[in-house]
Amino acid sequence: MKRTLTHYSIAAVVAYAGLCGWLYFAQDRLLYFPTPAVEIENAEKVILENGDHTLRIWKIGNGSNAVLYFGGNAENVANNVAHVENLLPDTAFYLTNYRGYGGSSGEPSEAAIIEDAALLFDHVSANHQRVSVIGRSLGTGVATWLAANRPVRKLILVTPYDSIEAIAMREYSFVPVSLLLRNKFRSIDYVPAITSPTLVLLAETDRVTPHHHAMNLVEQFPESQISVHTLPDSTHSTVSHARGYYRLIRQFLLDEGLNIDRRNIKTSL
Repeated sequence: MKRTLTHYSIAAVVAYAGLCGWLYFAQDRLLYFPTPAVEIENAEKVILENGDHTLRIWKIGNGSNAVLYFGGNAENVANNVAHVENLLPDTAFYLTNYRGYGGSSGEPSEAAIIEDAALLFDHVSANHQRVSVIGRSLGTGVATWLAANRPVRKLILVTPYDSIEAIAMREYSFVPVSLLLRNKFRSIDYVPAITSPTLVLLAETDRVTPHHHAMNLVEQFPESQISVHTLPDSTHSTVSHARGYYRLIRQFLLDEGLNIDRRNIKTSL
């Protein structure tokens, strides 16, 4: 009987170790879902070289101001072109394809995405007076890093999180996530260094980045610096189609009628 229990114990340990090993090596496939390259007639293709890697960025519009957009982990950022091309005057939008996405070369990772984002910001800021940043879902981790490390004029976070690590710990509570995870995207760590006025847009129903993860992040900002809006009848994947989404972004970037001097957690009209 004792020998049988020992065999079961060994088998359980081996199975658990195998599961941890699988999660470690499969984690990139669980986090990143690269989108294919597309061609767009009404957008300029900007090519940036970063060592051996080529980044493909979509530029829409021109002007003294610029907005960088970092999308979700399965988002084809080209789908935003029609929505932003007439959104703001005197503004160029740069839609970022992460490594492996939309024709950019290489493989995505937190370190690579952050490095490329810094390169893009430095390139854009050399040609525009003011640079704001929008991050959505995964991209909010990139956007918060930039706002903490570069002079970002305004910061917009759509369905953000405190960290990918915290979300993974909730989903995989039975394994040592902190030890296994390479892509932690700890947005919450960057907040103390952020001075940019910040707008947060939440989906009414979000099972991907539940509200408590977003609010953990929000609570680290001074109240005078941040405004939070929940968009009605929206989910994590449909938030950009919700009524008021682009209006709030436009108002915030243009300083038109959006009060940011208090924490404004409400349903937008």
